[in-house]
Amino acid sequence: MRDIAACIVAYNPELARFSECLSAVSEQVEHVFVVDNGSNEAGGVEALCREYDNVIFVPLGENKGIAAALNMGCAAADEKRCTAVLTLDQDSVCEDGLVEKLAAHLTKDVGIAAPWISYAGNEEYYELPQDGPYEVEWTITSASLTSLDAWRKIGGFDETLFIDSVDRDFCIRLRRAGYRVVIDPATSLSHELGDMRCVRILGKVIHITNHSSFRKYYIARNKILLAKKGEISSAECVREISQEFFKALLLEDNKASKISRLMHGIVDGFQSRIGTPRTGVSSK
Repeated sequence: MRDIAACIVAYNPELARFSECLSAVSEQVEHVFVVDNGSNEAGGVEALCREYDNVIFVPLGENKGIAAALNMGCAAADEKRCTAVLTLDQDSVCEDGLVEKLAAHLTKDVGIAAPWISYAGNEEYYELPQDGPYEVEWTITSASLTSLDAWRKIGGFDETLFIDSVDRDFCIRLRRAGYRVVIDPATSLSHELGDMRCVRILGKVIHITNHSSFRKYYIARNKILLAKKGEISSAECVREISQEFFKALLLEDNKASKISRLMHGIVDGFQSRIGTPRTGVSSK
């Protein structure tokens, strides 16, 4: 569709799957910006981009985090005078007609229109979505059609978060600015989240993402940063971090390293440290 772009954040993608991602979205939008966060095989990513006339490769040269990459892609789309950007993970393959269906919901007061998300390999644990377009507090970045007017108004994605909770923070700030976040259950995306599997314990579905120790740090730190910004309650923060400890200790592998990184994230969160764990810089 004219005036709509896509932004795909790439970091060491599996090239065959990434090729599927490009093929599926390139015909649905006017421009595709592939923002590469310092992939080891950036040449292979760039070579795939060159196969499409409307795909633009944007190398960052290093891993600056998903928020910085998303802002780079949105800024590039803004320069092309686009009105909206479909943000995508490197392994997300859009269904036919997804952009057109979502664009129909992107009215003046809607900041994001997104599909219903299911998690690959775990569909049996999910109930069918409710009818109609409906509002939610937040949705994941992948396959979110984002208004560039809204992106500009709230100052873009928060780059201090680097990765994890970037989407949640963005949606909360959109809603505080008067925008709605809308899900269209008539569209869907099968999403891959870590090495995820679901289990049912005492009737409750537990999502075991098996994220790396690197990610566990940001999960803990950024939940505390969101709480300090008043975007989630202290009770939510404590409950969600406690769940991460429970899963790391009882349900995931590499337990000691993950527990250590969660603890590190908690300390840096309380100290309001931003950046990477190795080069964290005080926000003061």
